Amino acid sequence: MEQGDTIEHLEERNIVANMDLATALQEYAQTIAALEKRADVSTVLAVLRARDQAESARAATASPATDLLIQLITLDERLLDQTKLIHAAVDLASWQQSLNPPETAWWWFLAKPIDVRDRYDWLWSALNVTALTASASIVVDICGRFLTAGAPGVFGSFAVISQGVLTLATAGGVLTDSGRQLIEQMLDNSGIGRHWWQETKLGLSLALLAALTGFHAALPWLSEQTAMQGQTLAAEGNFRAAEAAYQRATNLDTSNAQAYHGLGQLYADWNRDNDAQEQLLLAVKEGYLPAFNSLATVYLENAESSDAVEILTAALNSIDDTPETQPVRAELLSSLGWARIQQERYVEAESVLKESITLQQDSSSQSIAATSAQPYCLLFQAAQQLAETSTAVQAAETCTSRANTLNAQEDRWAHEAREYLRGRAEGDTYTDDASPVE
Repeated sequence: MEQGDTIEHLEERNIVANMDLATALQEYAQTIAALEKRADVSTVLAVLRARDQAESARAATASPATDLLIQLITLDERLLDQTKLIHAAVDLASWQQSLNPPETAWWWFLAKPIDVRDRYDWLWSALNVTALTASASIVVDICGRFLTAGAPGVFGSFAVISQGVLTLATAGGVLTDSGRQLIEQMLDNSGIGRHWWQETKLGLSLALLAALTGFHAALPWLSEQTAMQGQTLAAEGNFRAAEAAYQRATNLDTSNAQAYHGLGQLYADWNRDNDAQEQLLLAVKEGYLPAFNSLATVYLENAESSDAVEILTAALNSIDDTPETQPVRAELLSSLGWARIQQERYVEAESVLKESITLQQDSSSQSIAATSAQPYCLLFQAAQQLAETSTAVQAAETCTSRANTLNAQEDRWAHEAREYLRGRAEGDTYTDDASPVE
């Protein structure tokens, strides 16, 4: 009899608990309806507290009625549908700190829905990292170019330091927690909406990448200016500074043939023939025409006539025969005549040297080639070997009058020509049908 009384008592308690749950769910439904009409602080707080009461009533019910459970699930779904409005109306995070609800009360911890403006934040973040990686690689390349040739100078130091600092600062704002916090605080103070922070960070990274790319694209121009500085320093006799300038120019632009040529000429003047050939070959590979003759001259000064002929022939074959190219062709032909003399092929030497002289005389451009003594000095040697005395005398006279005594090679040739003319003046006689050289 006592057991029957106990079962009956439990059933009565369960009925009462279900009634309490029904009442709590009714209140819960009313607050959700109010929330659906207008989401503000009061309606949000009311619905969350109503959900607390519904949970307490459910927990106190030993065997909740199925229809009540279905009603609870349905109401929860309606609550979840209002998540976006709830977050727009209140700051749930601050409420969690103030009220300290249990973690099992999931309705107090509704996840903030992703705003449509934040939908692609993952993409902007990935592009941000990619842009910074590209910027870092460009900075490494630029710094390497400025620092390889020793002291980078004031401008080079500023370029290296400023770009490094900018890249590190931007990267730190994306890749480190403290950096992100600092950047986000600055963005917050600037009034930029939180939804646009990732886009703003990406914009800053892209701006940095664009600036670095532009600076990198300007390196050939900087190299050209540095090479011109090297020419000025060499003309002033400051050869060590000129060497450093040329080296910086080649580092800034590995295709700067003018800088390779200037550096090669410096080394040739210092009798560093191997270094000179190395630099001049680089200029030749870039198709810089003056380098062909300079490299051939280094070969000829070392009696490497076959190499000189090869490089000179290649250059002559690559140049169109126009009035603008006459000075360059004249220099190349003069050097080719020198090579033929070293090979003791005097007839060929005489032919190309006369052609070189003709080009000099016909050239409208008064360049160094137009007043060079070299083809006359060499023609004197070839004519002398061919016993063409008239041609030899006239070429020797022009050689001695035009020779640059500061050029060791021309000075030696002029000395030989003067000795020859002196010997002729002391009583030698000659007759020759050779054509005079003007």
